[in-house]
Amino acid sequence: MTTFANDYATVLDKNGTLAFVPHGISMWPFFKNGKQTVIIVKKTARLNPLDVAFYVRGDGTVVMHRVVEVLPDGYVMRGDSHFVCEKVLEDNVIGVLDSFYVGKTLVKADDPKYNKRVKRWYKNGKITTFRKKLFHYMQAKNIKR
Repeated sequence: MTTFANDYATVLDKNGTLAFVPHGISMWPFFKNGKQTVIIVKKTARLNPLDVAFYVRGDGTVVMHRVVEVLPDGYVMRGDSHFVCEKVLEDNVIGVLDSFYVGKTLVKADDPKYNKRVKRWYKNGKITTFRKKLFHYMQAKNIKR
C-alpha cells in the first residue's frame, strides 16, 4: 500500500469511519466529481452486489466502486460510469459506503429510493450504455453538464 492508502486504512482501523469528498468520474451519475461527501465505514462482513466498496488496488491506488458480483475469494467491481470490470480480492477491500450527502441531506446507503435508482441503472442495459457513452463523450469534449 502507498502512504495515502495506509492513511485511509489507519483512519478506518482507528475510528471505524472515514469521511471525504471523492474525485473522479467513475461513479457518475450517483457521485459527482468533488461535489459530495461520502462516509465510509470499516468492512466487517462480506459485501453484497451493488454495495459501494472502498478498496486498494495492487499499485496502492484507493478506489470507490460498486460490487457487481460476489466471488468466493473477492468481488467483481465496476464504476457506475465504466464499462470494464475488475476483480478485487477480499483482503483489498477496507471499507464500504455507509452514507453520503446530497446538498445538506444525508442519504444512507440502504435508503430504498437510492437503491431503486441504482438497481434501475444496472437493469436498463441499452439506455445505461448510451448514457455512459454520452457522458464520456461530453467529458472528452469538456462540455459542462
